[in-house]
Amino acid sequence: MLGPVRDLDVLIDHLGDEVSRLDADEPAGRSLLTALGAEREARRTELIDALDSNRYLELPLVIRRGDRAGGDARPPAPGAGELAERAVRRVRKAVSALPKTPSDEELHALRKTAKRARYAVELAGLNGGKAEGAGARGVSSTSRT
Repeated sequence: MLGPVRDLDVLIDHLGDEVSRLDADEPAGRSLLTALGAEREARRTELIDALDSNRYLELPLVIRRGDRAGGDARPPAPGAGELAERAVRRVRKAVSALPKTPSDEELHALRKTAKRARYAVELAGLNGGKAEGAGARGVSSTSRT
C-alpha cells in the first residue's frame, strides 16, 4: 500500500522537471501531471484507509505460530522468528506514532520500516521466502488502530 504512493511521488517529481522544459507540449504535460496527482491522491486515500484497518493485528499471531504458505516452505532460520517479531513491533510502533493525517515524509519512513519487517518475515521462512505470502502481506498493510 505504501509503494504506489511513493512511486507516484517519484514519477510526478521527475516528470515535473521534464514538463517544465517543454514548449508547445507543456499544456499536455501539465494535464498528465494533474492526472497523476489525482491518481496519487486516490492511492494515498487507500493507504490511509489501510492504516486505519485492523488487518495488521493478525501478523504477530502468524509469526508466533510459524504459519507457512503451502507445504513446501522452508523451515525458519534460527532466531529469525524473534527478529521478525521485533521488526513487526517496530512497524506497529511507527504506525501508532503517526498523526491522523500523516505527511508524505512520515509515510515514506513507514514504508521503509515496513519493508525491513517484510524482509525479516521472509527470513523467518513464514512463506518460503516469497513476498507474496500471507506474512508479508500482513506487514504491508499495517494499521493504526
